[in-house]
Amino acid sequence: MKYILMLLCVCFFLTCIVNSDKKTELPKTWTKEFNITLHEGGGMRNASTTFFFSTDSCKYVEMEDGKDSTWRFKLSPKEQEEVSEKLNSFNVLAIESETTEITYDAETTTMCFNLDATKYFCSETGAASKIKERSAKSFSNAYTYLSNLAHEKSK
Repeated sequence: MKYILMLLCVCFFLTCIVNSDKKTELPKTWTKEFNITLHEGGGMRNASTTFFFSTDSCKYVEMEDGKDSTWRFKLSPKEQEEVSEKLNSFNVLAIESETTEITYDAETTTMCFNLDATKYFCSETGAASKIKERSAKSFSNAYTYLSNLAHEKSK
């Protein structure tokens, strides 16, 4: 029995070592199914900002008092690759959110990655969740990077 327990512990340890090297990353080449969506809004303000990035089109939408303003732009395949590389440097698919008590009328900020038809990843902070402390810098850096890129490309 003691040997079986030791063997199980060794197997568990080896599994942890092998799995620790597995890193989920955004694809270098974007498929038609891949997209990124950022959204900030809600709360007491009647306003929101949405950024959408995909392989063939991108858009930046500002809503203020029920009126939308939309700017469209495109990213070249090289720019898409650069976006993936930058976001992977922030380790965006490892960002963790946690549920919190509901704060009514709080603004919510969401960052989502639709990797393909079956894989979807979102992180959110706001009314009912927050980004875990160890992920806060990555979330902020990624959101700021994408927001700045959309502003720059939509000029």
